[in-house]
Amino acid sequence: MLRTGLVSVSVSVAVAGGLLLAPAAARACSCLALRHPTVEGCQFASRVFAGTVGAYDWPTALRATADDSVTIELVVDTVWRGAVPAKVIVQTHPLGGPGSCAVYPAPGEPFLVCDSEEGDAAPSLGFCAGPALGDDAAPLIAALGPGAAPSEAPPRPRRPWWTDPKQLKESTHALLLLALPFAAALLGAGLGAILPWRRPGAQVRPSRRRIVVMLLAAALLVIGARLALHRQLPPDRLLFDCVTLGPSALAGLVGLVVGFRAQRRGARGVRGLALALVAVAVVLTAGYARLHVPVQPADAVACTEARARDHLDAYPRPSSRDAALEWARSAPRACTDWGLAPIKAEEGSTSPALAFTDGRGGMYWLYARSPSDIVRTYLWELP
Repeated sequence: MLRTGLVSVSVSVAVAGGLLLAPAAARACSCLALRHPTVEGCQFASRVFAGTVGAYDWPTALRATADDSVTIELVVDTVWRGAVPAKVIVQTHPLGGPGSCAVYPAPGEPFLVCDSEEGDAAPSLGFCAGPALGDDAAPLIAALGPGAAPSEAPPRPRRPWWTDPKQLKESTHALLLLALPFAAALLGAGLGAILPWRRPGAQVRPSRRRIVVMLLAAALLVIGARLALHRQLPPDRLLFDCVTLGPSALAGLVGLVVGFRAQRRGARGVRGLALALVAVAVVLTAGYARLHVPVQPADAVACTEARARDHLDAYPRPSSRDAALEWARSAPRACTDWGLAPIKAEEGSTSPALAFTDGRGGMYWLYARSPSDIVRTYLWELP
């Protein structure tokens, strides 16, 4: 007889629901009851399907000021009950707050959903209620037996955010962060055009090469500042404010200066204004784009996780402070970003932890509670 009752939540899911940005940052999650799939419960559910966790769409720094939701794609391969399409989309929030019970299963992790929803409605995805994940899902899927393929119905089209009054209102902050630098460029160009000339003989039109060099230097300066902030500041509210407000403020300053000087240096009229607007666009792009190589190597996450696990196995036990610091400093490079990304060691905790990015906005944490017990979690990488 198959065992019934609540299926225990895996350790990895429990840790993911209890962490914010690092294993040391635990959050309380209060549940009146745990509602996860069981063999008996699935027999009375109106929708039963299984598959693997697909791609994540983590918010960028700019988008997070208006909409901090993360979109998770569930790839369906087997359906036992209900008309379920091949892909089901779930939206949740990457940071939450005190008592937040969100769970972020890693891409490729198997899942099983048994609930009362229909079609492509998003299932619950949390510590208190949600699908069976990872090792919990495998025995349930085997017990349910063979199923059918997902339906061929196309997924429900998502409503554009600008057509939703509520989302449009929430996006005001982000739109202002984009609009104000361009307004500053217009102001600078206007002041440069209308103010009287002091040195009319010094009007030297900048060359194209000099313009390109200037724009590249501005972009590299912004990227360097972002990297320095991530190295110096802890992943908390101060860092979030810097990475969201800083690029807009810097782009506004660049637009104001370039717009004014372009009008004074011979690039008058539309040409000078266009140069200022391009400079603003370059700084905003460098300030809000992800700090990762656009194309990642194949199996970069698996390669980096193998390196991290090997390094965790080398953790000195028992550990002195000097030995632990040396272990942290000797952490290998990640395979993501073609070897440019580091594997970060968590210092000051009783057990070692390593973190590495997947290059797409997510961050993997490996937390060694003992040499044979390594917990893996997947969370948002603060942009």
